[in-house]
Amino acid sequence: CQNAVVAKLEAELRQAEAEKDVYHQHLIKLSAKHDQVLPESQFMDEIKEAEREEAELAAQLAQIEHERHQLQKDLLECQREAQELERRETQYWEEYNQYSLELQT
Repeated sequence: CQNAVVAKLEAELRQAEAEKDVYHQHLIKLSAKHDQVLPESQFMDEIKEAEREEAELAAQLAQIEHERHQLQKDLLECQREAQELERRETQYWEEYNQYSLELQT
């Protein structure tokens, strides 16, 4: 269960790193465009596009944060289950050893 949670978090990390690379490429493009003077209408179109992208990315971020929170809850549950299984295994072996000793006497 922990492996699945870790794998999912690693996949999200890879996705976030890929997005970071895309943002970096856009930053380079914007830096190159910085020297150019745009007509006001084109400038306003770019602002609207940037605002649209920002809203979309904010929604994606909110979704990822929700999933991350859920995965953290799942991880805690898996850890609790693992502890319970360890406790039960220890109890089993104690009872088994006690029973074996009783049979020998």
